[in-house]
Amino acid sequence: MEAVIQGLVSTVELLLQHPDINVNLKDEYGDTALDIAKNSEYLRHLNIASLIEAHMSK
Repeated sequence: MEAVIQGLVSTVELLLQHPDINVNLKDEYGDTALDIAKNSEYLRHLNIASLIEAHMSK
């Protein structure tokens, strides 16, 4: 989650390559990494949202 919050696109790309990554994990507010990325106005977060969505569709 922290990589998404910080907008670290390359780190998120790396994490998404891990076979045991759980993109549905929720934080203490009930938000997933995708929720956090989609609720941002910054382009890098929207890029991260696209990466997560692509990973989920595999």
